[in-house]
Amino acid sequence: MKPTGKKRTIFICVLVLAFPVLGTSLMFHEQFFESHVMTLKVERIDAARTCRERWSLSGGSKRRSSIPRFASGGFCGAVYTNLGVYMLPPTGQPLSPDEQREVLHDQLQIGCTVEARIVGFGGKFQEGDKMRVPLTQHISKIYNVSGCP
Repeated sequence: MKPTGKKRTIFICVLVLAFPVLGTSLMFHEQFFESHVMTLKVERIDAARTCRERWSLSGGSKRRSSIPRFASGGFCGAVYTNLGVYMLPPTGQPLSPDEQREVLHDQLQIGCTVEARIVGFGGKFQEGDKMRVPLTQHISKIYNVSGCP
């Protein structure tokens, strides 16, 4: 039995509405399911202020403002804390829920304690955990900075 015109229209409307919802879910799934807030003490900042690891339509070619001293942080470098090693989000992601990389980089100072939202796969780091390679978590937002020397 063939679907009637009304049923077909409803089916097409459901499909059309499902794609944006599915796309948004895929785009922001880490923010909802793989994020947590932690209080961290910054021990070393070996991350470029601006960096993009991959070519993108919105950001252009692969580039970075400085070269990290340690290769373990990857192309863009990393932030080393008492509770793990974290990346910063790439430069120039207009639809990202993350704070801009440059804003995060400017807020971070060695010796400061920051309350930050950490996003990415893997559980919370515990004191004394070894560095995870490859890095799978990044600092998405900084809520508070305190205890700076």
